[in-house]
Amino acid sequence: MYQGELAFGPLSTREDFSAFCEAYDAIDGDLEIQEIALVTLDGLDCLCGISGSARLSENVALVTVGGLRSLAYIGGALRIERNPALANISDLGGLEAIGGDLQIEGNRILVNLTGLNNLDEVAGSVVVRDNRQLADTSGLGGISVIGGDLIVDGNELLGNFAGSSSLQSLGGVLEITDNSALRAVAGFNNLVELGVNVPPDDGGRQVRVAANPRLGSVEGFPQLGTLPVGLIVEGGPSLRLGAFAGVSVIEGQLELRGFGAESDLSGLAGLSSVGADVVVEGFGGATLPLGALAGVGGSFRVLESHELPDLDGVSAIRSIGADLVIDDNDGLTSLLGLHGLVSVGRDFQITNNRRIEDEQAEGLRDAIGEENIGGVVTISN
Repeated sequence: MYQGELAFGPLSTREDFSAFCEAYDAIDGDLEIQEIALVTLDGLDCLCGISGSARLSENVALVTVGGLRSLAYIGGALRIERNPALANISDLGGLEAIGGDLQIEGNRILVNLTGLNNLDEVAGSVVVRDNRQLADTSGLGGISVIGGDLIVDGNELLGNFAGSSSLQSLGGVLEITDNSALRAVAGFNNLVELGVNVPPDDGGRQVRVAANPRLGSVEGFPQLGTLPVGLIVEGGPSLRLGAFAGVSVIEGQLELRGFGAESDLSGLAGLSSVGADVVVEGFGGATLPLGALAGVGGSFRVLESHELPDLDGVSAIRSIGADLVIDDNDGLTSLLGLHGLVSVGRDFQITNNRRIEDEQAEGLRDAIGEENIGGVVTISN
C-alpha cells in the first residue's frame, strides 16, 4: 500500500500509472489527478482502494475514467470537477462505498452517471451541480444511505430526476434547484428517514425545490411521516405536488411560493402540524390545500396571493405561536376560515387586502379574543 498523498499532474504519463501499479494496489492517503494531458486513466487498473479522498479536476483532455475500474472504496470524498471533455464515468462500476462527499460538478459534456450503479453508501453529501449536458441521474439509483445532503443544482438539460429507488436514509436535506429543463421529480419510494443528522437547533435547513421553471410534478416520498427540517417549494402555473402524502408533521418551516391556478398541492392534505413559520406567497389557486393543519409553531403569513378568495382551506388551524399576517391579497373576500383560531402568540396583522372591510378583520380579532393575542393588533385594509 502506498503511504501518503499521491498526485498526478501536467507532466504525468501512462508510464507513471504503470510504475505505481508495479509496486502498489492501494493508497493510504489522498489521490489527486489534476491538469493531466491524458484522455484516460488506463494504467491505474490495479488501484482497488483509497483511505483518504480522491479528486479529479481540471483535466482538459480527460474523456473517461478508464483505469479506475478496480476501485472499490474511497475512505474520504470523491470529487470529479471541471473536466470539460469528460464524457462518462462508467469505469467506476466497482465503487461500493465513499466515506465522505460525492461531488460531481462543472463537467460540461457528462451526460449520465452510469458507473455509480453499484455505489451503496455515501457517508457525506451527494452534490450534482452545473453539469450542462447531464440528462440522466439514474446511476445514483443503487445508493441506500447518504449521511449528508442530496443536492441537484444547475444541470441545464436534466429533464427528470427519479431520485434513488434504493435510498432508505438521507441524513441531511434535499435540494433540487435551478435545473432549467426539469419537468418531473419522483421516486424515493423506500426513503424512511430524512434530516436525521441535522442538528435540532439548525432551523435554516430544509427540503427545497425551487427555481425549476418547467417543473410540472413532484411525486414520491410515500413512507415519510415526519420531516424534522423545513419544506420550501416554489411552484409554477400547474405544478402538481403529490409528494409527502404521508407527512403529518413538519418540524421546521413550510413555504409555498408562486403556485398558479391549476396547481395541485394534494400531497400536503394530511399535514397537521408545522413547528416553525408557514408562509404562503403568490398563491394563485382557489383554496389553500392545508385542511388538516391545526397547529403552527411560528408565524402564519399569507402574502400577495391575489387570486385567493378565502381562507377556508386552513379552517382547522387552532393556534399560531408567533404572528398572524394576512397582507396584500387583492382577491381575498373572507376571513371566516380563521374563526377557529383560539390563540395568536404575537402580533395580529390584517392589512392591504382591498376587498376585506376592517369590520371583518375586527370580527376575526374578536372571535379569537384580544386576551388571546400576545402582541400588537394592526388592521388597515
